[in-house]
Amino acid sequence: MRLRLWLFSVALLTFSLTPAAQLPEPVQRGLAAAVAAGDRQAARTADELIARGEMTGDAAAARTALAAAARSGDTQAAYVLGVLAYRARDLANALAHWQQAAAAGHLDAHYNLALLLARNPATANAADAEFEAAARGHHVLACFALGTRLAASDEPAARRWLECAASQGYAPAQFNLATLYARTPRDASGLEVARRWYAAAAPTFAPAASALAALPGAPASAAPSAPGSSLMLRDHTWVLAQPGAAYTVQIASGSSAAVLEAMLEREVASGDAACVHEHPDARQAYSAIVGVFADRASAERARAALPASVRANNPWVRRLGSLQQSLRAADKQAASGADAHADSN
Repeated sequence: MRLRLWLFSVALLTFSLTPAAQLPEPVQRGLAAAVAAGDRQAARTADELIARGEMTGDAAAARTALAAAARSGDTQAAYVLGVLAYRARDLANALAHWQQAAAAGHLDAHYNLALLLARNPATANAADAEFEAAARGHHVLACFALGTRLAASDEPAARRWLECAASQGYAPAQFNLATLYARTPRDASGLEVARRWYAAAAPTFAPAASALAALPGAPASAAPSAPGSSLMLRDHTWVLAQPGAAYTVQIASGSSAAVLEAMLEREVASGDAACVHEHPDARQAYSAIVGVFADRASAERARAALPASVRANNPWVRRLGSLQQSLRAADKQAASGADAHADSN
């Protein structure tokens, strides 16, 4: 059997070239109310969403606000301006904004900058350095891209980076990692590792199912279970560690973390899930999410596959970055409250 790595997804950016679907109206109204009440973090988030086309508003004013924020050193604002420039085919400005954001450690900016540099053979080494900078932060697409690029020259390093992406559930990385083990198996255990990763990718990545069936000695019965086949309830820290450009499915909000966690345990069979304290001052303070997905389409498929009882709650796809912004704001609020309490004593 001739085995080839999957290369197409290396070209993925961390955003769509066309504006994403707008947020649900109730979410937009809630954010607008927070802006009207003087919430600076909400205003900053609204500017980004309006500029991206994910929220109704004055796009020109939002861009002006983002430009001012970027000049003041706001890393996320610089990244978003790079996205907008790239969509307008203004590669010079995209490069400049992403360089600014990457210099401050923005993982998506490192990754997108790497993709621009990889287009020119003269800057291929610089591209690999940017890929690695993002991959060290466990950026799923960067780990996949770097592992795939290194497969021909440094297989141990390629396996390490591909495993970083594969362990986060990214099916093309699972496929490529399996392919490396299958094409140069050192012993029977190598084929077994390949079999497990092909099985992990097969439900959402058709080439993996074919490769799994073609492996020598493949069992005639059902494929072995994929790594991480049971539900994993994650925490606040884990959510903050995920790539901000990735997507998740928010299945519910509520006032009780225990109730939401029980619902996750009861309704969600497998994968990563979390219940986090997103809005401490709100009645619906807790948010329950399921999965981390590299693109919106994958998240939409996961939402469609949820049990009917969960879909009845109208779960919606959102960027992890928006949830992470809310969690960081909640952390700052909690820290400010603790400092005020200490001062009063």
